Amino acid sequence: MRTILKILGPAGAALIGLTACGDNSTVSGRYVAEIQGSGMKMELNFHEEGKATLTMSEDGNGEDMECAYESGEKRIAVNCFGSSGISLTRLDDGDLEGDMGGTIVRYKKR
Repeated sequence: MRTILKILGPAGAALIGLTACGDNSTVSGRYVAEIQGSGMKMELNFHEEGKATLTMSEDGNGEDMECAYESGEKRIAVNCFGSSGISLTRLDDGDLEGDMGGTIVRYKKR
């Protein structure tokens, strides 16, 4: 899990100053990302009223984090308790993408 926190820490720097732009389009549902070669899996579940759950697992051991999010037309800012946040971009195919400490991670809609 320390590896995951090392990835999330620098990603938060991208979140500073991020303002949700556009028409405040909502995002909902479940998105899953697998980080190649690391055995890590990250799952984001977006709920109503700006709440989300981030589940991170490594080699079958998982940890849930309660999060809040702001959604714009193309950008989504996710802030989880105990982390510095994640900045995601909506892709044209409906998936989400974020830079996690230099690694581009794609969250696929499930």
